[in-house]
Amino acid sequence: AAAAAAASPYATAASDSATNAAAAVDAAETAQGLAEDARDAAISAAASVPTFGAFGLTLAATTTASNARSDLELGTAARANTGTGAGDVVQLDSGGALPAVSGANLTNLPGGGSACVGLFSKLRGSTTGLSAVVTITADELVVEDSSNAYKTLRAVSVTPSLATSGENGLDTGTSAGSTWYYVWVIAKEDGTTAGLLSLSGTAPTMPTGYTFKARLWSVRTDGTANKYPLRTKMANKTTHYIQSAGTNTTGLPVMISGVQGNTNTPVWVAASVAAFVPPSAYKIIVLGGANGGTYGMSNTDQAAGVLSTTNQVLASTSAVNISRITISMILEGTSIYFSSDTAANFAACVGWEE
Repeated sequence: AAAAAAASPYATAASDSATNAAAAVDAAETAQGLAEDARDAAISAAASVPTFGAFGLTLAATTTASNARSDLELGTAARANTGTGAGDVVQLDSGGALPAVSGANLTNLPGGGSACVGLFSKLRGSTTGLSAVVTITADELVVEDSSNAYKTLRAVSVTPSLATSGENGLDTGTSAGSTWYYVWVIAKEDGTTAGLLSLSGTAPTMPTGYTFKARLWSVRTDGTANKYPLRTKMANKTTHYIQSAGTNTTGLPVMISGVQGNTNTPVWVAASVAAFVPPSAYKIIVLGGANGGTYGMSNTDQAAGVLSTTNQVLASTSAVNISRITISMILEGTSIYFSSDTAANFAACVGWEE
């Protein structure tokens, strides 16, 4: 009994040690389990698609480009290219300006932004009477395409020739003598500019790549084998024949002369303007010349006699030796009207407006 009592404390200590050892094993197994759970979570996280927590968005683990754009709430522009073609996103150029694009479908634009084809600043034109070349210049010019889109050209300078075809020449065919040709300035979308001559005042045949145009002037060829344009100069749509020795315009073209009709009754004689001003002209500039006697000029045959104080003629002289009067008349038709009692009297064309 004494021996058993003496051994009892040792037995208790051994039991406690066993208990602690078992607890340690349990703790180790628990730690190992937690480590394995952490490892599995890390593997799972690495295999998943990241979460965009700042935006509250999560991409699906397996997804298409369309689904991804939908998850990220992206619009169709996310897949569009920049450019000026169909479906492109327009991008400002290096200067912060829009590229050249058609504005045909724009509506409700503020006032003051509209344009009109043929508007110009400092428009000039000339022919020499010695070549087939026509020269057109302008500080600024508005041209238009078939969809009514406008483009402003600057520092325009073109020299189309009746001796060539297409761009900077005659739109179709070959030139003819004693014929009116319309002068056009044409342009491409990128601003490339050229001249064009055409029998058409409304629809010239456009060279490839040219879509913008504006009709600016008219010239008439002479009746010689050269078929050069008569020598003229134009400033802001007003044209004058230029008299010059050695050219095809040595004097102003005479429209009618001599004894014509009756200046008192009156009897007016029509003088066609077809060979002197283009069909597009709305005003003619005429020089009346008296070399003795009386004459009268008008844009209608309804005027009274040259001495009448009612329904007056536009220009007249009476019993003078030499007189020159230049007048501008709005055309009422395709003729002006003249009467004269002296062989040396005449009416000559100075020019026109169109």
